[in-house]
Amino acid sequence: MTPLRRVLAFLVWFLALLVCVWLWSRRQPVSSAQAIVEEGRHRIAFEIDGVLQEVAARLHAIVDEGALLASLDTSVLQHELTQSKCELERLRAEQAREAAQIASEVAGRPSERALDLRRLERDIETTHITLLQSLTTQEEDRVLLAGFELQLARSSKLADEDLGARSRFEVDATRRDATKRRIEEREATIAALRKNMASATERLEEARRETVEVDASVLLRPFEVAVAAQEARIAALTERLRRVSLKAPFRARVALVHARPGEFVAAGRPVLELVEEAPRFATGYVAPEHMARFADGVAVQLAARTAAGATARATTLVSARVEARGAVVELMPERLWLEGRIPRYGIAVRFALEPQAPQLYPGQVLDVIALEQR
Repeated sequence: MTPLRRVLAFLVWFLALLVCVWLWSRRQPVSSAQAIVEEGRHRIAFEIDGVLQEVAARLHAIVDEGALLASLDTSVLQHELTQSKCELERLRAEQAREAAQIASEVAGRPSERALDLRRLERDIETTHITLLQSLTTQEEDRVLLAGFELQLARSSKLADEDLGARSRFEVDATRRDATKRRIEEREATIAALRKNMASATERLEEARRETVEVDASVLLRPFEVAVAAQEARIAALTERLRRVSLKAPFRARVALVHARPGEFVAAGRPVLELVEEAPRFATGYVAPEHMARFADGVAVQLAARTAAGATARATTLVSARVEARGAVVELMPERLWLEGRIPRYGIAVRFALEPQAPQLYPGQVLDVIALEQR
């Protein structure tokens, strides 16, 4: 064979190889499932109750991610926050004054035990006075109850004789029942006072027998608890103020406005409806025997169908990943049925589209192509 023929034979084989490579690159990928692009429609609501002050987003307008959509009236919350801060300052001032007073009294006495004893005695005296007042009031109510009983007996006789006196009988019965309930409730209060007084007396006796050191932190603990509660209230109000504004979670179009300025909106009640400008998810239906290819997080490619029903070329493939999978076989949407309207079944799989995916539209049918098929 001459060198020229060898060169020609090599060129023929090389061109044949190029044609094979070109044909292989132009092959149509085989689809293992079908998917439909989801419509990204979201209802946006406040996390707290309030009066709607402003709807910044206009109907059918395009809003960017982070743009202000609506806001609540903050006048009431601001007023409560100012009051809470003033109350916190007052509590802190009282705490500091009490701490200074305790320190002064402790430093001016030879023994801290005397200060503790005096406080206990004062508590017992206060409880004793409260107990005596309760007992006095209880006796007065008992006398009043006895009078109501007599008056009720007379009213009962009159009610039997005169129908017009029936209303008077009902009034007397109501007053008697109210007095009786008041006496019963006060009995529980008196029992608690006696118990507290006995406990305080016992503590006083123990304190007299033992040497007790006054712990300033114990005396100041009520102030510390009150300050902590007020600080928690301020933090809660601050958090509520942070939630009075609704911002767009992504770039979208305002499809509906459910509430107007001046309306009271409850937490969770939709204020706006947004439709994503670029779809982010597609729902596919996979045959059970192919589910092993679509584990969570697996990368796949989605190809948009042409008008004739064939898949698009590789240059228009959309990258995606498996986000979630169903557990049972269900009926596919009618758009995915075979010709002749034969129903099809599959397991639902949700695909997350890549952010840089080509523009798709909600409801568009895609072919799902597993990467190992290509």
